[in-house]
Amino acid sequence: MQESDNPQYNDCVLSLAQCISRLPSLQKKVLAMYYFENMPLADIAVSLGLSKIRAHQILIETSARLFLVDRRIPCLEDGQTIADPAAESVANGLP
Repeated sequence: MQESDNPQYNDCVLSLAQCISRLPSLQKKVLAMYYFENMPLADIAVSLGLSKIRAHQILIETSARLFLVDRRIPCLEDGQTIADPAAESVANGLP
């Protein structure tokens, strides 16, 4: 079965997309530029008027928050949710 035919996988993708949609604009821009446009951090920083260090901080912080959200969604390969109190507290901080 392809991943796109798996309802659990589709639910996971939808949940992550919803979390991303609630991120502040700057965080969404950095994620999109880095992961979808394959831009180097230096170019992202220049494009957004940030220092390279700040662009890197935004990328790491946002990626970590989304990873923690992902760990709470039952779409892991073995189908089990990982209960992680730290993940829950950080993930709940998403606007």
